[in-house]
Amino acid sequence: MNLPRIFVNSVPKSGTHLLLQIMLGIPGTRKVKGILGENANYVKEMVPGEVTYGHLYYVKSTIDLLNNENIRRFFIYRDPRDVTVSMVYYALYMSETTFLHNYLKNTPGTVSDHIMTVINGIKNLDVQTAETLLHGHTEYPNINEFYNQFMDWSQDPNTFSVRYEELIDQRNRHHILHNMAGFLEEDLKGLDLEKEKIAEMMNHNINPKMSPTFREGKTGGWKNHFTEEHKRRFKEVAGDLLIRLGYETDDHW
Repeated sequence: MNLPRIFVNSVPKSGTHLLLQIMLGIPGTRKVKGILGENANYVKEMVPGEVTYGHLYYVKSTIDLLNNENIRRFFIYRDPRDVTVSMVYYALYMSETTFLHNYLKNTPGTVSDHIMTVINGIKNLDVQTAETLLHGHTEYPNINEFYNQFMDWSQDPNTFSVRYEELIDQRNRHHILHNMAGFLEEDLKGLDLEKEKIAEMMNHNINPKMSPTFREGKTGGWKNHFTEEHKRRFKEVAGDLLIRLGYETDDHW
């Protein structure tokens, strides 16, 4: 049985492991190591049925590699405001490997202060501070710059793109999973299963509590953390992004 090789891609803190669990609901698939940084050459070593995952920017060299290797890919994204809050909590309490971890852990301030840092980004650090706190990087992108490194995946014709909010909504999930199974229909013919059955198996494999980075798994949590100043600044930095992605229709939120 010649199953597809699958890459689960995401904006960080947007439901990577949820989407990974869905893919691993397909009979015969198995998870392999994730892609670190921009080194996607690992996909050349994958065998049929293997599923890898990561956070790859949309760049031509990566697109060409995945196309040439016929890697089937799925991309998930989330409300950038929820991503902002989740990035802060992840950096502070769940990870020691992200660029933000050392910087936030060693920079005085409250969670609210750190949320503002992620919105604004970090600019023009002196070399010594950068080496000590940001892995040698003198800058970190603001939330709009950060997010837009990924978002062209949502327009890529060979990528199935989905919102996190759609997948956790029980009313919509079955329809989305059915479409995912349809996206892989030619690749999964050897399973001799109807799309409906594959969608059911995908759904059955979802268990958020088994995600190593699961915190709340909710939507709209940013409302409990954003102050009026956060909102004002976010609108300046990434208000157009929210409108373009359909999370808002204007700046009156």
